Amino acid sequence: MEPVPSELKGIEIFQRFLTSFNLFKFALSSFDTAEDLMAAAPELAKSMPAYDVKVFMSFKPDLVAASFHPKNRNVILKAAEAQAEYWQGVIDGLKAGDRKVSDFCFTQGPELFHALGFLPICTATGMAAGSFYRDGCEDAIDLFRSMGFADHYCTVHAAYPGYVLNGNWRVPDVMVKPAAPCVSGNAGYQVLSRKLGVPLVVYDSSYYLTEEGVDHQLAALKRAITRLEKISSSTLDEDVLRAKVEESNRTYALLGELHELRKHKPNPDPGLHRILDILMLVTTLGEPSCTEYFQLIVDEAQARIASGERIIPADKKELRAVHTWAINVYLPEVYHWLEENLGMTYLSCGLSYFIDHQIDTTSVDTMLRGWVQRTMNFPMGRQSISYGDVWVDDMVNLAVDMEADCGIFAGNVACKQAWAISKLMSDKLEDEHDIPSLRFEIECCDKRLCPADEFKQRIESFVEVRL
Repeated sequence: MEPVPSELKGIEIFQRFLTSFNLFKFALSSFDTAEDLMAAAPELAKSMPAYDVKVFMSFKPDLVAASFHPKNRNVILKAAEAQAEYWQGVIDGLKAGDRKVSDFCFTQGPELFHALGFLPICTATGMAAGSFYRDGCEDAIDLFRSMGFADHYCTVHAAYPGYVLNGNWRVPDVMVKPAAPCVSGNAGYQVLSRKLGVPLVVYDSSYYLTEEGVDHQLAALKRAITRLEKISSSTLDEDVLRAKVEESNRTYALLGELHELRKHKPNPDPGLHRILDILMLVTTLGEPSCTEYFQLIVDEAQARIASGERIIPADKKELRAVHTWAINVYLPEVYHWLEENLGMTYLSCGLSYFIDHQIDTTSVDTMLRGWVQRTMNFPMGRQSISYGDVWVDDMVNLAVDMEADCGIFAGNVACKQAWAISKLMSDKLEDEHDIPSLRFEIECCDKRLCPADEFKQRIESFVEVRL
């Protein structure tokens, strides 16, 4: 793993993301095609800072090419604009040093941490390196593994401590997460807490998705807030929380609308958007830029339905897939490839199953209760805090409700609870609903276990034999 230059100590990965999104903004605003961009690249490089050139050369060509496709272009540009603003704010905030930094687990929204006076950064944003760059985030993963952790430890949670320990990512003032999901993933936070002396605030997760369960988790959160207020030297600001939640309510209304739109035949929403959906939610939820991003996706989907425009080629029959684990983080461009080459569209998965959940903003208590309910029902969190049948039922119900042609369980090898129920899910899809199901292993942020060609070949063979 390369040493971090002194001028980028603690912010290198954030600067890399900022530079990346600024480059995407420039490219998509200045060139008609990826070919035009690459033709101009040698001349452009002469006037670009060396760091920018290095970042540009690290982009995955297939992802860049997919970004220029008309069905993807506007949404990716909108995301790039929002993400560039966000990461600039993170870097400026870190340099100013006027707020404590809270690193938080992805199933929580950032709204609460803003209200507590923190500069919040989601630990899962490290996965973006796996999505965008040819070298991915394997160097950070390997650094963490070199400390004695098994190679089947989840790479979402291995990249984060790797980046912190190497100096790419600033040591936070506190780390915050519910006890679930990803019990194995908790170890990464514990390592940083013990090695670097960072406070780790873990509040209990309820086992049951009931009102009593909500009561239990809400009580645990309130105890955590008391500790967080001491760390931030600030009390929870009701007005800030209300403003953030009112905005996130608008975003969640669009998430619910988008879920319904993807039930349409043919699906009007391109699969490449899903990785950006997740990134937007864990960084900008509660900001107008997040609402505007999802509004654009909804508007484009509605326009396609009205006009009859398809997101797959005219000569292809639509194959509708529910991904019964989650998104393949290290290869998001594969979903564009599946649309273009197999006519396979992306309906939903264990990280994009969002429905409209409005939070009552009457009081601090109602807002915290609603925030806890969202945390408990955040995709992947919801499916892994309780009995395995929650996951099975969610994915099977999605497949049936969205009239899926198949289920694809490209499952993270680290996700033991998911693999424990994957065959039950596959059997239920096939035996009870006649929906063919494919299962194979990936590693969420590490392309070495199942490289792009193997991923594509597995699905191609499945389509040829079963569909």
